[in-house]
Amino acid sequence: MLKMIISLMFIISVNAYSQNLNNIKIRNIEDKKTSVYVNEGIFHHRAKKQKTTLKKIRQNFTAKRGYERIVFDFATQEIPNIYGHIDSDGHKITFDMMYTEVKSGINAFGKKEFVKSVDFFPVSKDTVSVEIVLSKKVKTEVFRLPSKLVFDFMAL
Repeated sequence: MLKMIISLMFIISVNAYSQNLNNIKIRNIEDKKTSVYVNEGIFHHRAKKQKTTLKKIRQNFTAKRGYERIVFDFATQEIPNIYGHIDSDGHKITFDMMYTEVKSGINAFGKKEFVKSVDFFPVSKDTVSVEIVLSKKVKTEVFRLPSKLVFDFMAL
């Protein structure tokens, strides 16, 4: 009986602090820039199973364009399987890259307007979680180009 009460309390506490993802649209990562920015949601790209390496990250902000861009460059033409989430509070984006190795010493660089940090967390031998922490609330566009995953951030 005590185990059941503790389990129930745990489930209630998890539900109280979790985000309801039932009403969030799941978006495919487009293969071109569409200028459709969102401030929450789930995104994904399904590719054939192939190993790749994240070679570098490029970052740029130009006030004239009005957005900050982060580009993840991969060794293969096709980007890996990606599953991610744009947090509704506007301060964090997390995503997993399957069958991907991260080259050591990768950093974003340049003048940062919205991006506070980009952190990598190995989940398994061939899966890496990435967390982009943002310094301001933003809306985001995610798209892909040959061998690139692109994030554009614009102020709300």
